[in-house]
Amino acid sequence: MKGLEPDDIRDFLRREGVDLVGFTSVAAFDDWDGVFRSRLADGTLPSRYGQELYSDPRRLLPEARSIIVFGLSYPGFAGGDEPGYASVCGVARARKRAKEIAASMVSFMREEGHQALEESNIPLKAAAVRAGMMAQRKNT
Repeated sequence: MKGLEPDDIRDFLRREGVDLVGFTSVAAFDDWDGVFRSRLADGTLPSRYGQELYSDPRRLLPEARSIIVFGLSYPGFAGGDEPGYASVCGVARARKRAKEIAASMVSFMREEGHQALEESNIPLKAAAVRAGMMAQRKNT
């Protein structure tokens, strides 16, 4: 198995159009799990969050050594040229593109002999915070 370095993955994702790339450990998100379960129980989260989310990423891939988190910018917020566009259409396009990029990254990593999942049933915001890509605030 060829060893992939973080820069190899970062370069691949940049070629795919990714703006931010971060790496974090697969340690369980124990602090997140309690808050999430509480908010789910008291109804402050939408019902779609009733699906199973995994506070321990190793439940999905026991051999995992790291989590790769990436972010895309989309028109409207940063540029300010079409503010209404970002609220619906830009977000939808970015989510669709993120899924495509995740699938490409998984294929790339598997071709290099690594196991990978394009799984989003982990707390992505918590992973991005832990990877140093964002700060968790009330509405983020």
